[in-house]
Amino acid sequence: MANYVVNDEGKIAVNLAFQPIIYTTVYGPDLYYECLSIFLESLIRYGGYVGPIVIFSDRSIADVGGYIPESAASQISLVSIGHRNYSQRYVSENFDMTNFSPIVYFDNDIIFDLEFDPILRRVGDSCGVCVVTEDEVYPDLASKKVKDILDERRIGNWWGLDIIKSDPNCWTKVFPLANSGVIGFSDYYAFNTVGRLVFDLFNSKPNQSLAKWFGDQPFLNYALVRTGFGEYETLRHTCHLLGSSESFPKERRGLAHFNWARNEDKPSRMKAYMDYLELHKDS
Repeated sequence: MANYVVNDEGKIAVNLAFQPIIYTTVYGPDLYYECLSIFLESLIRYGGYVGPIVIFSDRSIADVGGYIPESAASQISLVSIGHRNYSQRYVSENFDMTNFSPIVYFDNDIIFDLEFDPILRRVGDSCGVCVVTEDEVYPDLASKKVKDILDERRIGNWWGLDIIKSDPNCWTKVFPLANSGVIGFSDYYAFNTVGRLVFDLFNSKPNQSLAKWFGDQPFLNYALVRTGFGEYETLRHTCHLLGSSESFPKERRGLAHFNWARNEDKPSRMKAYMDYLELHKDS
């Protein structure tokens, strides 16, 4: 984020603070930890990332150690989580992120396939919360103001359409269809402001049913729309969204997110894509 200061000449100057941190959360069955291992390997090998990495986990250091590639070990801090649900990714109660910029969350079913520093710097230079959107996949939901959207397929709640439409402050806004698998906070202020709102929305009693069926993503979209913190262009065209069976993309965008793959398929699909990248490393 750009910090404005008064320089020695008595003029306003821009001091760009760049101290990135990447974090992810992992809990539950071994297959998610298998994804974590491949995620970390790609982050170092193809993403070229050399900064700190925080893993919020429900397991001990001894249990997680076997899933951490040697190439990433020196960069990692393992933090015990207090909430084994989707809201964990929005708070950092046991790790101080105050002085980092940007602060970037990734689901661990993601593969990095390009040098990631330029994208990190764009997130750091932004003034808000950068997200990957699915508006090009569902243009019928993204082409109108919130109050005018007709959700004939009843899929809008994956991005919080009902809760957003229930708030008159959002009626004239654009429906972003933000995917919660990649969230780039420009600085701690953005992280703390939006993250705490999403955490509280997810854990609010009136929202229990929405959280149960659709996870955290509806509340992220609501918070981004309501606060105006959403930044939807910085990460545009940086991520392929992939499933269990389609061919791998020839174009490298920086990120390949296997969010549409069945859970049991994720590690094998991620490993296959790593093999694909190695095979075509000179292309």
